[in-house]
Amino acid sequence: MANSLSPVVLIADRIANPDQIGSVRAFAERLKPKGIEARVICSYWGESSRDGLSVLEIPGICDRWRLAWNLRGLRYDESIAPPLMLHVLQSRMAPVGLELAERWGVPYLQGVEEFQAPGTRMRLSRKWCRGIVATSTGLRDDLVRGFGIPSEVVHVVHRGIARAESVFERRLNDPSRVKLIGAAGAMTHGAGFSTYLNAARRVLDAGIDAEFILVGQGEEEADLRRRADRLRISDRVTFAGDAAVGLSFWDILDVYCQPSLVPTVGRHLARALAHGLPAVASDVEGLRSLVVHNGTGLRVPPGDTNALARAILDVLADRALAVRLGQRGRDVVSHEYDLDREVESLASLYHEIIKTEADDAALATTIPFGTLKQEAAKPR
Repeated sequence: MANSLSPVVLIADRIANPDQIGSVRAFAERLKPKGIEARVICSYWGESSRDGLSVLEIPGICDRWRLAWNLRGLRYDESIAPPLMLHVLQSRMAPVGLELAERWGVPYLQGVEEFQAPGTRMRLSRKWCRGIVATSTGLRDDLVRGFGIPSEVVHVVHRGIARAESVFERRLNDPSRVKLIGAAGAMTHGAGFSTYLNAARRVLDAGIDAEFILVGQGEEEADLRRRADRLRISDRVTFAGDAAVGLSFWDILDVYCQPSLVPTVGRHLARALAHGLPAVASDVEGLRSLVVHNGTGLRVPPGDTNALARAILDVLADRALAVRLGQRGRDVVSHEYDLDREVESLASLYHEIIKTEADDAALATTIPFGTLKQEAAKPR
């Protein structure tokens, strides 16, 4: 069967935590019955078995100044079937996708998984790029508005999330448990984790026996640790790396927070909802599509410490509210972020591009790509 599969290379940065690894593996496995053999090129693959999945790690692949050097030994020859196309999963990997597409002479799709900051540039091949895959309608609209990309070349495909068993309601039967409030993401200023720590102080001041888990990494980590010390909550806050984002993380939480200050697609928020967790999220573009206030979660103004603390306290104090939010959020994510639907959409797109290339029709296709720049100002 392997010889009948069309090889497609997925290009990504770090695939580090169990959720990311599981997602890529599940995606690749579901592509096989659709006639696609997925191979992965990434800068790092976490400490996990590859289970027959073809994975090539190239440390430093994201360093654009050394890109050609880092890729110098990467080639396909008669002994290894070249891919028929590439799918670059993240916008920050655009230079890698462009370089490999031009080296190998194959078409590619450029994925965009996050909102782009004003002034961001993204260089795409005029010859080989066949379109952009955005993970939400909000992202598509942002690309069309900010970069001037024609809407017809942007394909909206939600990143699928495998349905998970929810143990949240079982935990509620033990009122003596210390409450656990979690947050996850890159530790940057825009993530709003300073607001999260400030809210943690207020929750503890309200007399709640709670602990807080902050998962991620980034340049703000040292400042966040110092803030926890200044707030005198360092004994109640656990800082964990990306590898902690897995089933054990979601299964111990009582509330999940996404306190972003800037637009974001909220991938971690979607995973929390998939596990039936009641969630509190900032009222910013991207998160609004996931959290309907008092429906699938609670929304608070970005950067508002008091509002975030009050929302956490409301969820902790009202069991019925917590269960209702968790159930509705889980139902929405299970429908909108269906993994089989993602596979079906992308497999169809892959086959369409591969067939078009084989028919030489792509040579007549003109897409106005090149160096694109984000011009639109983002609301803060």
